[in-house]
Amino acid sequence: MHYQFAKSSLSCQLKTKKNLFEKDEGLSDFEPSIDQRPKLYIEKEYTPNKNGSNTKNVKDAVFWKDTFGHGCHPLTQDVINSWPEKPQKYREVIGEYVLELRKLSLRILDLMCEGLGLEVGYLAQELSQTQLMVTHHYPQCPDPNSTIGIGEHCDGALLNLVQQELSGLHVRAKDGKWFGVEPIPGALVVINGLILKVVTNGKLSSGVHRVVTNSTSDRTSLGSLISPIECIIEPAKLLINESNPPLFKSFSYTEYLGYYFSDTTEIEAALKPYKL
Repeated sequence: MHYQFAKSSLSCQLKTKKNLFEKDEGLSDFEPSIDQRPKLYIEKEYTPNKNGSNTKNVKDAVFWKDTFGHGCHPLTQDVINSWPEKPQKYREVIGEYVLELRKLSLRILDLMCEGLGLEVGYLAQELSQTQLMVTHHYPQCPDPNSTIGIGEHCDGALLNLVQQELSGLHVRAKDGKWFGVEPIPGALVVINGLILKVVTNGKLSSGVHRVVTNSTSDRTSLGSLISPIECIIEPAKLLINESNPPLFKSFSYTEYLGYYFSDTTEIEAALKPYKL
């Protein structure tokens, strides 16, 4: 499941964030030193501080993207010091940006609680202990038919807020058809993760999505993923009754991540060991 959520007060910060990766101060100039690169390379979305390029083959396609990411909550000085020093003002701008994104994420989660009949704050406590900022850059591709930005998947997190200014994000409908999520100025795309599906006992589904490449322009997107650190994941007890038995058994978040990153045979393979 996905939504588009307009937040005009973020528009200036979003523009500033995007400008950091443009021609003058951006990805073309973002060249981490040799000492920085080991801690910045990214292989998996939940690695705290990593960066890299991905050209892994997926069936007959090749991933076509550059990615870097880092933790941003809890926002301690040690965390900020681990961020890149370049482009200039990166730490200042992103520090403000991620605080606003976290406030918005928690507000959205509280609205979900109200709609589900859960206590406000239920989703915004230990289920939301961490926040990871992931930036994907998809260079202009000479042959989009043979490449993919990101293959179809569900996020392993609780919630993901995505900022995009060019099309390329596709979401899969219940009938299996794909449709593009066109960017709306000043809006963020809200994508439910697998953890949200478990906690709501299937009342909220996780959003299956992918990213396609194009031959005309580069595309950069920013994702802010809200997740637990370590806790027991289970359906909320208020959503369980005789008419709505639990769909999942309780499990450790750390154990679940092991399945999420190791078993990619199916979209929701990480949840298979816990289904009832």
